[in-house]
Amino acid sequence: MRSDIRLLYLIPWQTDFAVTLVMFTVSRGIAEDRKSLLELGVTGAILSLILAGGSMVCGRLADRLTSRVCKD
Repeated sequence: MRSDIRLLYLIPWQTDFAVTLVMFTVSRGIAEDRKSLLELGVTGAILSLILAGGSMVCGRLADRLTSRVCKD
């Protein structure tokens, strides 16, 4: 049971790392292509909204799974 709880912490950490890496890479690519600041800002806003939505969904899912795992 202890390894299940550790896994529940590891998965969100890896997901946040991957999303942050994607956000950095996309923003860096746009900046290197010398696009306008508006395009850079809109892209960052869209990626941030996607991250926020995913965090809300995955947070609720993690709460449900944690309550099932910790009942034992």
